[in-house]
Amino acid sequence: MTKQIITTFFTMLTALTISAQTSKAPIKKPVKAVATTAVKNAPATAGSTYLKYEINGTPVSLKKSELLSYSKNETGTEEGDNHSLVNLFVTSSNKVLYKMSIMFYTPLNKKPEPGKLPLGSILSYRDALPSAHVKFDKMEGDKFTFYGTKEEAEGLVEITKVEGDWIEGIFELDVPESYNDDGAPLKITNGSFRFKMEKAD
Repeated sequence: MTKQIITTFFTMLTALTISAQTSKAPIKKPVKAVATTAVKNAPATAGSTYLKYEINGTPVSLKKSELLSYSKNETGTEEGDNHSLVNLFVTSSNKVLYKMSIMFYTPLNKKPEPGKLPLGSILSYRDALPSAHVKFDKMEGDKFTFYGTKEEAEGLVEITKVEGDWIEGIFELDVPESYNDDGAPLKITNGSFRFKMEKAD
């Protein structure tokens, strides 16, 4: 009788233990956290070429297919003629009224570097290398009006980053008419760009 009671007791104890184990919620292993923080200042890619600005308050936004760029060395016989040029400009096929071009001049064989650049005319760039020249060509039918920065022009053109062959920066300035001192300048604000410096053929 005693043996039967002991056997029954152990049978009930085993059943209770199994029931308790199966009723517990499964223990979840902690999931290892994965870093998702975006990398700041990631290198630009071919798909991120752009040129944006406001001209007299009207926003303009241009993408890669609407822009061209090149870099090349230019040499001449006069002092200061030897320099390197990087040019970003709107394609001739684009339908925008004002076609912009921004040129970066540096000493020969030297890439543009981050920093603010003095502005000059298409002829005075060599007086202060590095420097920049900004111009706009307005085309209305057969009528052309040209605008461009002149000697000691005021305004901002700043290269904010150069990584490999990619260059990016900001600009804000007034651009006067090239051949009419009485003409109203173009007011350019909130300008920014990013593009690849392609080698000229």
